[in-house]
Amino acid sequence: MRSRKRITIVTAAVLMFGLAGTITASPASATIQECVDYLASKGHTGSEVRGACLTGSAIGGGTGPDHKQRCRTQLMALGVSPTHARVACDLA
Repeated sequence: MRSRKRITIVTAAVLMFGLAGTITASPASATIQECVDYLASKGHTGSEVRGACLTGSAIGGGTGPDHKQRCRTQLMALGVSPTHARVACDLA
C-alpha cells in the first residue's frame, strides 16, 4: 500500500513540473513572436531580428534591468528606428 501511494505522489509531482514548464514557456514564446511579427510589419525580418527579440524576452535570458535595452540596441544596429525598437522590445 505504501509503495502505491509513493508512486502516485511521484507521478503527480512529475506531471506538475512538466506542465509548469509548458505553461511558463508558452507565453514567453508568444511574446517573442509578437516582437518578430511587429518588426516584420515594419519591414524588418531575419535571424538577427529574432535574436534581438529573444534577447529582450525572459526566455532568452532577459534578466536584470538592461535586457530590454540590449534588445533595442541590437535592433537599432540593424536599422530599426528607435521607436519601433522600443515597441518591439516591450512586446518581447
